[in-house]
Amino acid sequence: MNTSNKLNQKRRNIFTDLLMKKLLMIFLLIFSIALVISNILVVQEDEMVVIKQFGKIEKIIDKPGLYFKLPFIQNTDLLTKKLLNFEVQPITAFSKDKRNIIAVSYAIWKITEPYSFIHNVANIENAEALIENSVQTALRQKYSQLSYIEIIRGAVSGKDYNEEITAEVNRQLHNTGIDMLDVRLKRTDLTAEDEEMVYAAIKSEREKIAKQHITIAENEASQIEAEADTEAEMIISQAHSAAEEIKGKADAEAAKIYAESYNKDPEFYKFIRTLESYKKTMNDKTTIILPIDSPYTKHLTGN
Repeated sequence: MNTSNKLNQKRRNIFTDLLMKKLLMIFLLIFSIALVISNILVVQEDEMVVIKQFGKIEKIIDKPGLYFKLPFIQNTDLLTKKLLNFEVQPITAFSKDKRNIIAVSYAIWKITEPYSFIHNVANIENAEALIENSVQTALRQKYSQLSYIEIIRGAVSGKDYNEEITAEVNRQLHNTGIDMLDVRLKRTDLTAEDEEMVYAAIKSEREKIAKQHITIAENEASQIEAEADTEAEMIISQAHSAAEEIKGKADAEAAKIYAESYNKDPEFYKFIRTLESYKKTMNDKTTIILPIDSPYTKHLTGN
């Protein structure tokens, strides 16, 4: 009886050992699979993965695909290749003539040098803090070089000096791995009294420019009118000269015709000329006293 019990106990121990070994193997298998899966890196097209080993950058993966990192001794930081838009907190800047400007802006940036970014910035939150400080500094520096009127005129016309400000921000962010693509003003606000004063000054300046344009236009109109009058007088003078010339030629031709007619028949010519003089000197109420030897009398009496 004791022998049978011992045999059964031994069999149960063997079964238990086998079961524990199988469970351990299954656990190890599951753990290995989980470990492998957790250390597989899937890098997307718009991502960069920084692999660190013992706190130092081992490598940077910037091409899409599947990669593997060593478990426990390597960790990763994920960086994006996308353009990032950051809303900068509004600031109050002072113009060259010591007036208040409230500027609201935003920045468009991206990470171009991941080594420098990780070493000098570390993460997106730190990058945004640096960008905000740099943009605000650049805005204050630029506005301090401009008068109040110049700033407002630029805002009205759409010129916000973004190229100069962007260049200054990039200079300040040198060696951070950040590339500032654009800094833009969303709006420029004024205090109520400053707004009224500045727009009154702008209106006055515009009126002055308008008067200058009107004066120039009037001068040009006067010059055009004078040139037109001169040209008209020249044309009239030329026409008068041409008319006199034509009249002279006509008179000469008439005299020639009269001369030819006289040479052909002097008596008939005298008769015609006498009739023409009658026509010019006599009307219905004319009373004429003629001497007997007058040419008129001869023609009238037929002698």
